[in-house]
Amino acid sequence: MEPLEYRTNSSDYAQAFKSVRFAKNVCWWLLAFAILVQLVCFCLVRFAGVIDAAPQLVSPEQTTAVGTYEENAINRARQWHTMLHWVLPGTKFLAVVSSMLLILILLFGVKLSLLGRLGGLAGLMSAFFWSLILFAMVIPWQQALKGSFVSGSVYNLGNLVQETRKVLGAWGATDVSWLDHVVYYARFILFPLVTVAVWLLVQLKFARGYRQMTMPPAVTTTGSPPTDPLA
Repeated sequence: MEPLEYRTNSSDYAQAFKSVRFAKNVCWWLLAFAILVQLVCFCLVRFAGVIDAAPQLVSPEQTTAVGTYEENAINRARQWHTMLHWVLPGTKFLAVVSSMLLILILLFGVKLSLLGRLGGLAGLMSAFFWSLILFAMVIPWQQALKGSFVSGSVYNLGNLVQETRKVLGAWGATDVSWLDHVVYYARFILFPLVTVAVWLLVQLKFARGYRQMTMPPAVTTTGSPPTDPLA
């Protein structure tokens, strides 16, 4: 008995690439959601002061006691602190996993484009390399390389509290320079926004490659255009 040979035509590769595109969109939006939630949480802590009255933030060395706050404010701050204690690590995990999966998905997309000769390779390769940079920006380096200046664009509540103590007078900060404020806001606002810019660039590069795949093919010498594999 002769062995069976299975052949895959261009339309099969095209259908597989549609699955890649769907998976990419899912991870892409999950990463955006995670970074957006972290930015909102930072604004709530720094500008709305939702955890200023939390008992967890008051140390014996602080001159301002929790007793100066109303009991309702203390309870609300305690609830916010508990919620942020889970939300920030959860979104950090979601961002890291989504960015890692995004790399793998784009790598599969590049491979499908090569095997199926679908086109759009330049845009897909560019999206893949930018996704590597995106992943490097998302990794919480402040935990992997403790004591170093580098950090990722996502963080835990402990990281946020630690850095806020250095610049916020209500939390016990003293002798704060303008450079401390610049570093602080660059860490929690500018760097996540730069990450969002790279996130958008990945999508633009991928869309460029996909658009090249779906462009109407050129007319052949016989006068009839070849079949579009993604149609």
